[in-house]
Amino acid sequence: MFVFQRQLRRRPLPLFSTFEEELEFMEDYDLDYVRASLLESHSRYYEAAELHLSENRPLKAVRAFIKDESNVNSTIRAADIMLEYFWRKCSFRITVKSIADEPLQHFIALADQLEANKLTPATRDLISMFQNILRGNHEPLKNLALNFHKQNNKLAALVCLDHIFSRTTDIRAFTVDEMQQFLQQFHAYARLLYLILTFPDPMKHRGIQRLFSIVRLSGDQFLIPDGTFLHNNVMEIRQGITWVSETSSGQVSEINAMCCKSPVFSQCLQFLISGACRRDNCPKEHVAVSKLDRQYHDNRVAIHIWQILILQFMYSAHPHIERRKSMQNWLKHLYEVNNPPFFIQGSPADLDMNLMPLHRDGMKVGKLWIRESFYLLDPLHTQAEFLTVLMGMTSLSFAFDKDDAPVYISRARRTISGPFELVRKWDTRYMGHDLLNSYQGAAHSSISSGILYILHVLDNRLYVNLSVLCDCIEDICSAFVINYRMGPDFNEFPLHNVVLPCNWLLFPHKFTAEKITNLLLMNKLLDEIARLVEALRVEASMGRFSLAESYEIYAHSPQFFHFPDLQGSLPHNRTLRNKVDNIILSLHRNDPPSNGHPVNYRKLVNDVVRYMAPLPGRAPPSDGYLRALLAFDDNKGVGNLVHLVHKTMNQHTRVYTSIGRRLVYEKTIEIPHLLSSCAVIAQSTLRVEAPAPVRRLGHSKDQPEVMQYDEKEIKEPRPQEFEGEEEMEEDVTANADTKTRDASETLDEAVTFIAPDLDESLRTNGPSVEEEEAACKIQNAYRRYVRRHSSRAVNAEIDAIFMTCLKETQSPEWRSDYYRFLFLGPLPHLLVCLERGITLTHAAKAKTKILFKKESHEKLEELGQQISEIAALLKKGLGLRKQLEPSSSAHRARDIDALRSGVLEVDEFMRGVPGSMKAMQFDFQMAYKGIVAKKVPPRNEKERPALNVEDVNDC
Repeated sequence: MFVFQRQLRRRPLPLFSTFEEELEFMEDYDLDYVRASLLESHSRYYEAAELHLSENRPLKAVRAFIKDESNVNSTIRAADIMLEYFWRKCSFRITVKSIADEPLQHFIALADQLEANKLTPATRDLISMFQNILRGNHEPLKNLALNFHKQNNKLAALVCLDHIFSRTTDIRAFTVDEMQQFLQQFHAYARLLYLILTFPDPMKHRGIQRLFSIVRLSGDQFLIPDGTFLHNNVMEIRQGITWVSETSSGQVSEINAMCCKSPVFSQCLQFLISGACRRDNCPKEHVAVSKLDRQYHDNRVAIHIWQILILQFMYSAHPHIERRKSMQNWLKHLYEVNNPPFFIQGSPADLDMNLMPLHRDGMKVGKLWIRESFYLLDPLHTQAEFLTVLMGMTSLSFAFDKDDAPVYISRARRTISGPFELVRKWDTRYMGHDLLNSYQGAAHSSISSGILYILHVLDNRLYVNLSVLCDCIEDICSAFVINYRMGPDFNEFPLHNVVLPCNWLLFPHKFTAEKITNLLLMNKLLDEIARLVEALRVEASMGRFSLAESYEIYAHSPQFFHFPDLQGSLPHNRTLRNKVDNIILSLHRNDPPSNGHPVNYRKLVNDVVRYMAPLPGRAPPSDGYLRALLAFDDNKGVGNLVHLVHKTMNQHTRVYTSIGRRLVYEKTIEIPHLLSSCAVIAQSTLRVEAPAPVRRLGHSKDQPEVMQYDEKEIKEPRPQEFEGEEEMEEDVTANADTKTRDASETLDEAVTFIAPDLDESLRTNGPSVEEEEAACKIQNAYRRYVRRHSSRAVNAEIDAIFMTCLKETQSPEWRSDYYRFLFLGPLPHLLVCLERGITLTHAAKAKTKILFKKESHEKLEELGQQISEIAALLKKGLGLRKQLEPSSSAHRARDIDALRSGVLEVDEFMRGVPGSMKAMQFDFQMAYKGIVAKKVPPRNEKERPALNVEDVNDC
């Protein structure tokens, strides 16, 4: 032993005749280190590595496994040991700078020596993840996070994304594509954090324990190692894992602040129209008209949806956080990007929600936000803010949630009765009802209601955002034009050979109910529009519309002329046609104010006049407005026009190649379903029972036809989504349906609920005698229960083993029999006793080995004998564990006698354990009685003597 302990190279005399005899001696005296070296010298690397591992020497074990090139399992075992070590040392939020561990560097170097072709792709990715983290390489982590998502390894993806987003990234200079990619990955990061925070019992999840380097000691006792993320924060604020929630909310708030300052969320209209911007350090995006296609428009909508989903995670994790201002701000941005002020920027008809990432979740969260915004309308807002929010949210609600919008809008207090400015003086009618009636479009008077609302706003000089006002006017005019052209005064094919903006045709209510088209009201509306246009031209510098900056007023002005068919579709009414012409001519003849601001409407007005000028001896062309709109951007922007052609007249109608779309229809009611890629899908995804509509793009004999002529209509492939749609539906909306009732009502209910009972008469009467006796009985019963279940840690261990056994019995090989009863009943108690004995034996072995190295040579013989006995006992215990563990093949034989023999061997093992096993006697007795002890049948009662009936006949 002295020779082996000192590892002398030269041995004075041969001590053993064979190699196996030498190994046996070392095993008897537990000379594990020397035995491992001897095994390696004979190329038995696998056994040497397992020996190092049993003695808690993972680094030497990995080195031995790597040397074993002939065994594939050796490489796999080495990788598993490395990953276990990496997870323990490099847990959540731990960087290489905070780790002062020399063996870690050796593990990183050994990872390069692994044969990657022998490992699974998942294991290779995990090894690569820790190598890049520990070497400070963050760029490869993005691709690794995507791989882990495909492998459904959420925790590894979270670690990658956490290291990516732990660094501060200035996203304000990002392009739209870069912003979409960034928010897509940050949404995945926020979602994973949210799943961790909302997990019912994170301490029971093995993956969460590994993520935070939590070590389970026994039962419900856990160890949080020093230097980990949780330990550092628990020692400071004593809040445990909830600190992750605070950290994530801080990151979300930081990203939200940078998004609010990013130019890509708002385009500069002056640059877009005139090609130049005079503002120094303009906070808005400067984009060329040539880049404005449907793909670009969809990407801009996508980044808004990503940001809304990210914020919803924060609000769900913190239900009491103030959200009203942020929600209204992002809903305002969503409205602006979905209804841009200038027609070449796109329209709702250009948005294909089927191609949107996570469009179902985005629609559901958007619906909840819009609904809550109605209940949070503040009458103390300024007039412009209130009207802008009211009109914008009403438009969004009917665009995304047409079926349910009338219900919750009509229930909101501030939409039933609002500020006095919206009350008509002569009949005290609240004009908000007319706004709702106009957007709902179900009544015959819906068009008239919309016109009356706009006239009330304009006549009373109410302040409102100019772009929102223009959108409302455009929606009313579109309904008027469609219903006017569907009237009996036109041919038998309504809307045939008409060119209209696509967004006019999205909503089915414009084609269903027969509505009143009051020409007198439309005349008055055009008069007010003419007055408003003139006011914008002359009084722009006075800031009459407080929410429209002076240089933006001219940019919004072309939105009034986004009615290309308003003039051409009214051939029988010269009065309306002349009014539209006069509005254009007044802008053409009069000079703009000399205030230094660019007049962006001038080009459009000049084009209209040029195309409307008749040739000598001919009448003015009927398509002058259409030609002017097409020439404005040289067909470079988003094509928003569609040529409607009836199916029976398809072969006889001229083809306009300059118009992006030609729609062949049979019935007018089909037009919205053919054209819509937003409204119909939005409503169907919010209804579980409604199947998603299929967008029909092909040509068939019985189906209406949609033809695309614009090459920009062909969409490029979308980047692969990081998160799945269906998986996330319920996660995102958790806690999202927060207080949607009025704030005062909610407060009143809360006060009523928590208010103390002030009735003093109820406090003077004490409990009765019967109540006291009942309380004592309940108290005694509870105390008996506590005494029986005082060892909670042991019970937790039994529960864990029971769950493992239960999973094994779910295999089809198991059947319901007596052995299964023993397997699920007494066996977990027996295994708990066995594990406790093995733990005590390990501790005694470690203690004896320390003494063996310190004591003098006189006691080496005695200590060596003790080590030999403990090693033999430990070997026996490990053998019993392998034999009786739930996954052992011995249980498949259903041999009850073998199981009983195993119980007796465990009993013998427990008697030799160097430590107290008294605490385990109760569980062992339960296992012994359930498996070994013979069941004594109940003793039958003595048979009663038979009744004497001989004298019955005599009686």
